[in-house]
Amino acid sequence: MKSIKRFFIFVCTLGLLGVSAQAQRLSSPFYTQLKQKMAGSVFAQKNPGLNRLAWMRYYPVSTQVFDEVGTWERMTYWFDSSDIISAMAGYLYQMYISASVYGAAQAPARLNANYFGALDAFEHMRDRFNVQDSLDFYRSHKKEIKARLADYFRQAHLPKYNEDDLKNDYVETAFLNTLKNSAGKNGRAGFVLARAKWTASVPGTEKNFFKKYMQASLQELSRQVVLYEENAPSLDVLDKTAGRYNSSSKQYLYRPATDECAACTYDSCRKICRAVVGRKNTRSTSTLRLYEITMRSQKGEYLVSADGKNNFVSPDGQKYPKWQYHAAALAVIRRGGQFVPVVIDKFLFTEPVEFSAWLKKFDSKTTVMYLKPFRLREADEKRLVRPDSRKGKNIVKNGRTYTPYPIGN
Repeated sequence: MKSIKRFFIFVCTLGLLGVSAQAQRLSSPFYTQLKQKMAGSVFAQKNPGLNRLAWMRYYPVSTQVFDEVGTWERMTYWFDSSDIISAMAGYLYQMYISASVYGAAQAPARLNANYFGALDAFEHMRDRFNVQDSLDFYRSHKKEIKARLADYFRQAHLPKYNEDDLKNDYVETAFLNTLKNSAGKNGRAGFVLARAKWTASVPGTEKNFFKKYMQASLQELSRQVVLYEENAPSLDVLDKTAGRYNSSSKQYLYRPATDECAACTYDSCRKICRAVVGRKNTRSTSTLRLYEITMRSQKGEYLVSADGKNNFVSPDGQKYPKWQYHAAALAVIRRGGQFVPVVIDKFLFTEPVEFSAWLKKFDSKTTVMYLKPFRLREADEKRLVRPDSRKGKNIVKNGRTYTPYPIGN
């Protein structure tokens, strides 16, 4: 009797796995047409991992400075679903394109680095949306999302998307399950690392172009600091004579900008953005994508390097303190009929390098990558400044004294 019961459970389990696998399988008349379109493209075949970007939706760089989302905006955000609908449709569109270029029969279990760009629509939102809720939101706003999808495919002059074809629901549900599986505890999705599906070296002219702005950024940052205002852990540990105490129980700290990877990333992107936007040259805004990358550990507190250690090494061989995260700038340019991704990271390389070479610095089993389309932000403009004066190790800005940020934090 027990053996029969075990056999019954085994058969039921197989059945459930089969249903799950079938739900993830990508098959609809529209998706088949899209795959055929991409399979016939010599452009995509030459470099599928990158040249798929030619059909994906694009968020151009801008010199506009965006301020922070206010309290009222956050409140109205929950009553206005249009921003989420746009982001949801954008993600599904990007995944349709990516999967069709790769000729995938099934959706990936999780997003990996070869799908970079798929999350641009979510990352471009003014306020954060928990992507773990995507499937429920999709079911509640399916009509509006599909109407937006139809517009996107029409604008791209790709096969017509039929809003009424229910077979597309299975494909889109599979993509949304991929999104859910890619989300962390904070509801933000990232990319796990994988072997790159592209081969693209940085041409000498492009390397020199980005190196110019990398050097200019470092020169400017050497005269700047990053400011922090943090709640004091307790008043009895504060040094009143060093400017670490005031009536609001805050401690005011600073870091040299060149020691802050996020500041180096922001300023590098800012310089490239302002050099390109509004100027007539071969690197027009239609051929440039600009991202801020953040690498984090998905299994522990600190990032792990490719050799399995917690300490990364500088280009001159010096060990860094352990990193809880690391940031760098990614510029994707279209040159000579293909897209070339270039990473600017003065902490790991002395010059701009290929995206694939940069990824190899990190442990592929424990690292997750977040990509945010670059924007000039008011908060960062205020935090990245030149000191008004110096008092020993302390600096003064707008009449307030800031002390050095503790080493190792």
